[in-house]
This record gives sequence, structure tokens and C-alpha cells, in this order.
Amino acid sequence: MKNAREHNWRAKRSSRASVAEQRYVELVAAGNVFSSAEFLPLIDGFLAKHPTYVPALRLKALVLDYAASQESETSTGRKDKDVRADEVQRCLDEAFGLEPRNTLVLADLGDFWVNQGEYERAHRFYNRAIRLIRGGEATRNGLEELEDVYQAKIL
Repeated sequence: MKNAREHNWRAKRSSRASVAEQRYVELVAAGNVFSSAEFLPLIDGFLAKHPTYVPALRLKALVLDYAASQESETSTGRKDKDVRADEVQRCLDEAFGLEPRNTLVLADLGDFWVNQGEYERAHRFYNRAIRLIRGGEATRNGLEELEDVYQAKIL
């Protein structure tokens, strides 16, 4: 009986995941990812329905990071980019909380901390990603991913 319930739970979970994945592909195809004004409302709407979908959290962080790199100081003297950096960190921390062994999330966190000038912190995330990849826990092609992390680490 327990196995049947577990199978049903896994099937429902898999079905929800595939629906989220399908909607995510549609979302990415629908908008200009690097136009934050156009795309952020779409990704926020998606995340309202699928708040634990890590690729969407990573994409939101990427879009916000790109927007921050394009913005200048506001009239109050506080940089919009600092406000965006807080949101980027929140998205990546949330993704890390959901999937702490996701090597792409770890590499994203390393990149984020490099951009913040926190090199020791970035180093820890890159090294963790490298250890996981070497241990066979790659999110995608292990060699390709390892090269990306190494390149980020040395730049």
C-alpha cells in the first residue's frame, strides 16, 4: 500500500513538474528575456504559480543582474543596481535553499559574489560546485559545466 501511495505521489509530482517545465519554456519563448520591464512581470507571474521552480528563480536573478548592470544612480544617490542586487541575492538564496546540490545554482552564487567583490565567498561556492561535478553530480554535461565553473573562478 505504501508503495502505491508513493508511486501516486511521485506521478502527481512529476506531472506538476512537467507542467511547470512546459509553462517555463512558453514563458521564455514569449518575452524578451533581457528587457526587464517586459519580462519581469511574466517571470513573476510564473513564479506566483510555481514558486519552487529553480530554473525560473535562476532566470529572474539573471535578468535582474543584467538590469542592474545597465542602470545608473538615481536622484536619491542610491543605486538602483544595489536594490536589484538584493533581489538577485534573494532569488539565488531561495534557489539554493530548494536545491543546495544544484551545481548551476552554486556557480550562479559564485558569480553573484564575485560581482559584489566578495571573492572568498564566491570561491566557496565555486569549489562546492566543482566537488559535486567531480563526484558525478552535474546538472548538465559534467565536463562542460566544470569548464564553465573553472572559467568563472579564474576570471
